[in-house]
Amino acid sequence: MSPTSDPTPLPPEDDDARPAKPGGMQWLVQASGGSLEERDEPRLSRGAPNDLVQAFRLNAEALHRLEALQGELARAVQRSDRSELVLQSTQALNETFRGLATIQRSLLERLEAPVAAKRSRLVPLAVLGLLLVLVGGIVALTEAIRRNGEMGRINTAEIAREVRSSFEAGHAEGRAAREHDIERLEAEADLARKRSQETSALLDEKLDELALAQRARRALEGENQDMAERVARGQEAAVARELLAREVERLERERMAHDTVVQRLEKEISDLRATTTDLRTRLGDRALGLSDGSDDGTRPANVPNVIVAEPPAPDAAAPEAPAPGAEARGAGEAGPALTGEDH
Repeated sequence: MSPTSDPTPLPPEDDDARPAKPGGMQWLVQASGGSLEERDEPRLSRGAPNDLVQAFRLNAEALHRLEALQGELARAVQRSDRSELVLQSTQALNETFRGLATIQRSLLERLEAPVAAKRSRLVPLAVLGLLLVLVGGIVALTEAIRRNGEMGRINTAEIAREVRSSFEAGHAEGRAAREHDIERLEAEADLARKRSQETSALLDEKLDELALAQRARRALEGENQDMAERVARGQEAAVARELLAREVERLERERMAHDTVVQRLEKEISDLRATTTDLRTRLGDRALGLSDGSDDGTRPANVPNVIVAEPPAPDAAAPEAPAPGAEARGAGEAGPALTGEDH
């Protein structure tokens, strides 16, 4: 018997005290409603159709019990080590089952066929005899199964020891595996804790770097703002420089124009000075001639006529205003001349 099979043995049975075994001859007689002797006389006294019906009913019950017995044999085969006896018993049971099925089909054909004029009473008796033979085979098969179960019970202690040793070995192996798993989980927990600490330290470092980067960004933003203000002031200064350059160009053009006017005025002043000097000379000469000449008022012939300078053109620029001392000197110098002319 293999250790993997079901170690549960078949319950022991006492041949004298146990009830009728399912599938046995006594059980069939009890299931049919009485003893075999009690059922033979009424069956022989009845007609052939009633005997056939009774035989058909017994055959059906036998088939039903054979199915149950076949299930027990299948379970016994699963529990046992598939000995030759059990296999042969199973084959015999299959043959019996096929024989009962054949008898049932023949009984059905007889029931469906028309009743013959001459009814024989030997056919039901033959059917019952065949059933008794089949029941005997079933009883023998059941006894063989029971003996096989007793052999299985003999090996129960050994199987229990094997199961216990297997259980203890499996328990020890499971305990070792559990301890190994606990150690592995503790190692993994320590590794995860270390990784968590490293991750926390790395995160703090990254946060510090982020804070530094933010401060640097704010500083750069301030510098960019200062540069923008400087650029704006530079643009304003450039505009102012451009305006100043334009103003300098305008003043330079005006200075050049004024220089031209100043040069012309200086030339005119030079001409006026020369004319004034000439007039003074002539006035002095005239004054000398008048003092030496007659009193009739005739002008000497050698006194030249006074040449008066022409006034400047209307479009000419006005001469520069003379200094106060120069104007006084001019007035003093011109005074005697005018006086002489009036005189």
